[in-house]
Amino acid sequence: GTDGAATLQSVQDLAEQLALQGKRQLAESLYRRAYFGHLAALGHTHPKTMRSLGGLGSLLMAAGRHEEAQPLYERALDDLQATLGRRHPDALAAQHNLALLLRASGEDQKAELHYRIASAGLEASLGA
Repeated sequence: GTDGAATLQSVQDLAEQLALQGKRQLAESLYRRAYFGHLAALGHTHPKTMRSLGGLGSLLMAAGRHEEAQPLYERALDDLQATLGRRHPDALAAQHNLALLLRASGEDQKAELHYRIASAGLEASLGA
């Protein structure tokens, strides 16, 4: 069906491909479809839902739509930390991505805080 797992995965994959080709408007529509479909079927903490959310956030950031991307990055970080733990590499990557967004938005002090948290977490989990 239109909201089945295989269909949503295909929609997600197509969104990623279109984003790579610079077809942002169509990619955004598909990312949103994949995200809301995964959210309805699997819940907000499922890896597929978080991947769709992260892809949409990355697309918005690349388009310079930082104000729209920030709550998505924050949601992804919160969900990853709650699901996997603060020191999990995926949660630390989300922390770093949020720092990148904040830096691009000119929020240098907030960005520095998130960079420090990500750096300390990676150091603790991977060793210095």
